[in-house]
Formats: sequence, C-alpha cells, structure tokens
Amino acid sequence: MEARATLVGPVSPRGGSEGVALSFWATPVDEEVAAPFAGAAEGGAGFLGVGEEEGNGNVDNHINYIPGVHSITTTDLMTYLQDPEAIPVLILMAEKGFEQVRKADFVLCNSMDELELEALSALNQKHPTYAIGPINFYTDFTKTSIAKSLWSESDCTHWLNSKSSGSVLYVSFGSVARCNKEEIGELAHGILLSEVYFVWVLHYDFIGWKGSDAFPDGFEDIVKDKGLIVPWCNQNMVLSSPATGGFLTHCGWNSVLESIWYSVPMICYPFLVDQPTNRKLVVDDWKIGVNLIDEEQVGRKEVANKINMLMRGENSIRMKQAIEKVSKKLHDSLDVGAHQTEILIDFSRIWRTNCMRDLLISPELTL
Repeated sequence: MEARATLVGPVSPRGGSEGVALSFWATPVDEEVAAPFAGAAEGGAGFLGVGEEEGNGNVDNHINYIPGVHSITTTDLMTYLQDPEAIPVLILMAEKGFEQVRKADFVLCNSMDELELEALSALNQKHPTYAIGPINFYTDFTKTSIAKSLWSESDCTHWLNSKSSGSVLYVSFGSVARCNKEEIGELAHGILLSEVYFVWVLHYDFIGWKGSDAFPDGFEDIVKDKGLIVPWCNQNMVLSSPATGGFLTHCGWNSVLESIWYSVPMICYPFLVDQPTNRKLVVDDWKIGVNLIDEEQVGRKEVANKINMLMRGENSIRMKQAIEKVSKKLHDSLDVGAHQTEILIDFSRIWRTNCMRDLLISPELTL
C-alpha cells in the first residue's frame, strides 16, 4: 500500500542568510486516497511542542504556557521564532512542516519517555505520538562499514588511542554552516589557553574558505602535537573513544543523542533552528553540559574557562556522573523487552491495522 510520509526536522546547524534549516520529504499520493499518514520529527519532543504553540500568546522573556515544556526564555526558542524576518523562507518552511505534522495520523519522534516524558505526553494529547528513539543506535555505527556521510572521513583512531582517558576535546558544529574568522580565532585561542588535546572538525562549508586561512597565524604549527584538525570524521568513532572527555557542539539533536549515548559531557554553542531549545535541555534540565558563552560574543578566556570546567575539577565529575545516568537510560531503552521496543511493536501493529482498514475502504490500494 502506498502511504504518505513526511519528514520534518532540523538539518542545518548554522548558516548565513542563505541557510535553509528545515527539510520536508514526502511520498506524493492523491490527497483523496485514505492512506495512513505518519509524520516523523527529526528533533526532540520539546522542539515539536514549542512549534505547535508558536502562534499562541504574546512572546515575553519567560514563557510557561506551553504544555509539556518547562518554563523557557525567548532566547531558547527556535531561531525562526526569535526573529522570523532573519531568514523569511525558514519561517515559511517551518509553518508548512508543522501544518503537515498536524495532518498526520501518527507522529514519530526520535526521542524517548525517559528523556522527555512531559513533552511527549502533551503531544500525545493532540496526536497519537510514538517516541521511537534513539533511532541512531539500533546499529552500532562504530563497527559497521556502512558510511553515514557522503564526505570522506579521516580516521582518528590511532591518534586517539595514543591519548589518556578523558583528555581529548572533540569540536564539531555539524555538516553545513557559516562562521566568521573572528569566531574561529577566539575558539582557537581558547583551546590553546586550555591546553587540552583536541580533535577539531572544520569542513570547508563551515568556514567558507579553505585551509590554514581559517586559523590565526601559526596556530597549526603550535598545536601540531596537541591537536588533530580534520575536514570530516566518523563522529560516533570519536565519541566512543575512551580518550574523548568533552564535546564542543552546536547542539543538533543527533549530536546531543550521540554524546549522551557515549557519556561525553557537552559544551553548548547553538546556532540555528532547534539548537537553542536543545541547549536548554542539555544545560538547564539534564545538567550534562555547560554553555560556551554567557554573553553575545565568543571570547578566548571564556572558551578556555568552559573547557576547563567541562574536563577538569568537581564540575567535570558531576557532569560525567549525570550524563552516565542519562546514557544508561538510552541503552536500557533498546534492550529486548524494553519500553522502546514495545512502542515500536505497538506502532507497527496499529499501522498495519490502519492499512488493512484503508485497504477495505479503498480497494484500489495495494499492499
């Protein structure tokens, strides 16, 4: 049977005025055909919950009327809600995406009750919502030959194996973004001041220019024994290494889940779309990370201080213990007979029942 499906979610961690951050994929089918329609959200339940309420009420500094979402500030909203005029096409695509979700017979969410129970419960009051996450880890991507990226990946394994446990900071801001040279420079100087080992993924699309031009003069020579700078790598491989003790991330939902899975605390530097909302979960709600900056501009001293906070001292120990507890919930959720497994079985049963129902209603459909 042919059924409509829609994918709604963030795909771009940061961008200039031309950046597009929501993508919608659909299997076209006649609107009059009575086929089940499942909407799948790439982001978390909180992202959907905030989006569902985007047009209700007046936006003030603190918002506490969104069902299932704890009190949230305007700076934690998705960026297209903070400034709808910044990227006009973004708000149009977001509106279209949530319109499709509202039409869905079912909503599939890459999350789990143990992470976002209140948000998922609130969503379930509006649509049948199934938390089928974390979908990233039904296959161990550290041991598979299947590529997750079309870009060639640098192998960091040998370098990481030469470093002591928890001594390496992993730095990556996703696959498509724009960042100015001043920000790169402050990040680079901050990493130098912290004196940590690091793996830094810096793809051409992120900086807009090539090679050593991205860094302060002499940076690569200074850090040649301390850091590994690569255009792309297998993120799961890096995060799963015992040497990796922290992740400086843009807070894309997949990156957040992957960091939790491997028990790596985060430094949060959100850029676009749902990433500010995800930052709130990581830092304020789950307490498994810190903000990179508390002011508007990134500064080298603050970068160094936050790296030290994440990877050294009592705060580091507390965050490591906290993320290990959350990580265990993710791992336990995928055990045979666990709650997440039952959710998938339940959804597949209901989906098939609806398909059979619609087959009887519309005999021209075929399974």
